[in-house]
This record gives sequence, structure tokens and C-alpha cells, in this order.
Amino acid sequence: MNIDLKQLDDYISEGKLEEALSQIIKFEETTEINFQLLIKKAEIYYLLQKFSNALNLYKQILKIEPENKLVQSKIEMITTILKYQACDIFESTNLNADPWLD
Repeated sequence: MNIDLKQLDDYISEGKLEEALSQIIKFEETTEINFQLLIKKAEIYYLLQKFSNALNLYKQILKIEPENKLVQSKIEMITTILKYQACDIFESTNLNADPWLD
């Protein structure tokens, strides 16, 4: 089974991210995923805001290509996003407690 990278790019540009992801996952079932597809999969997870999945893939990519500046910056960006998501002071419905002391 082959995967059409142009079709994947079309899906991504059209906002059909779930379709693009399912194509990659189907391809993975029969063939070992290559580096280019690993990057595409990480990008799709990032666009879907599935940051923990994207972060895991970007770290896997960084093991293969440690000097990749784009991947390093994506990891930093996702780490910052996850840090701020976990630090939402308005997350608590207890309005009597000081959110900074929780």
C-alpha cells in the first residue's frame, strides 16, 4: 500500500485533518512509517490540538534528527501550551479560594 503525500497535503489544507490522520494510521498498519510521514502525523496532531500526541511524536522525530530546529521549536511551543493549560487559574469553580495558592 502506498500513501499519496500530495493528497495528505490537500486534506490538511482543506481542513480535513481527521481524514489525513486516518490515512496515515491505515498506512502504518501495513508498513513501517517513514520520517516524512512521522512529521506529517505530528503536524496533524498539533493542528487538532492533541498536543500530548504531537509532543510524543516530535520527541521521537528529535531522536532521529537531533539538530532539527523546527522540531525543537515545536517541542518548546507545545510544552509552553501544555504548561499554560495546566495552570489555568480560572479552572476552579471555588471562587472563595485564592487560585494562586491551590
